[in-house]
Amino acid sequence: MAKYRDALYGFVTAYKRDLLIGLIFAIVWAVIWDLVKTGCVVGFRRLKNKLSELSVSRLRNRIVELEGDRDRIRSLASDKALYLFVLRILVAMTTLVCMGEAIRATHSFLRVGIVLEPLSAFCFIVAAIFGVWGIRMSQLSTPTKVAARVKE
Repeated sequence: MAKYRDALYGFVTAYKRDLLIGLIFAIVWAVIWDLVKTGCVVGFRRLKNKLSELSVSRLRNRIVELEGDRDRIRSLASDKALYLFVLRILVAMTTLVCMGEAIRATHSFLRVGIVLEPLSAFCFIVAAIFGVWGIRMSQLSTPTKVAARVKE
């Protein structure tokens, strides 16, 4: 048992600065996690609303922004508009996936000195985000679902 205690004490004393920085980052991210409630859009909306309450001009801008979001969602109430919106997202996803594959192919064939893998990964990640967004918006297939979303 003393052997483990000495090893732990040696680790803590050797990496004291790194552990302190890690602890500070952990506390900061815990506070951000609690403020925003990651995983739900309502947390981001609540944070934006709290920040906009600090001044009247910010509050007016936030109200205009929220009304614009409401109008955009209402415009998806017709089937045609919803299908066109989802089609645009599919085209954007396909374009991003093709760009990512072209970047990977260029990098593997030409063997250029520049590392292009992060750029292709970025294209794939953005395509995946668009896909999730398209799925969420395509679920607004009935006027009652659109009305419920507008109330949020």
